[in-house]
Amino acid sequence: MAGLELFVFAEFVLVALLVPGIGLFHRRVIAKVAAPLLVPLTITPALLIYVRTVAPGLTLVEGLRLQLLACCFGIGLAGLAALAGRRWPWGGPLAVTLLGLLALASPFWGDILLNLSHAGLRAAALKVLVAVNPLFIAARELHFDWTRGTVIYQHQLTRLGEHFAYRPPVLLVAALSYALVGLLAASLAGLLRQKGRPSEYLIDTAHF
Repeated sequence: MAGLELFVFAEFVLVALLVPGIGLFHRRVIAKVAAPLLVPLTITPALLIYVRTVAPGLTLVEGLRLQLLACCFGIGLAGLAALAGRRWPWGGPLAVTLLGLLALASPFWGDILLNLSHAGLRAAALKVLVAVNPLFIAARELHFDWTRGTVIYQHQLTRLGEHFAYRPPVLLVAALSYALVGLLAASLAGLLRQKGRPSEYLIDTAHF
């Protein structure tokens, strides 16, 4: 299963790297959100072939559930990039790319938040760190604790799973949340005038 885990984790990193920037090549908000879905959808056949030939322990349904999560994560990033791009046409999508990568790397930099002395704040910070990172949900689907991986665990790169137990949200709930955030952000983007462009982007002629 190690190859499958690496495949899935690499896919989410690829989504975070490519999705926000793809929207730069489209003017309409709908295209900005829809076009980036080509990234996980293109990877889906390769994943399904891998599941059938190399990792038969993972069913097709489980593989499709993982791709649904990747698509919804992409929608979330695409919507945020469309909204941020209204004010910062290039800087906005770049910031969302960095935000997506930071979310995927939350176990490492998140240890800073786990040093909070207040137990309630620390617990809330832990839930946020896990909820925004789809890799935790994917790892649970694969029945794998990635914080216990050889390199991560031996070099103590994170305290998650060691000193702080975590529980990822349900896949469908997380997927719906990512998609909802993206669609709401995209809707707001359709109602805002892009910096440097005429008022055609205002509500009366919003380019959805």
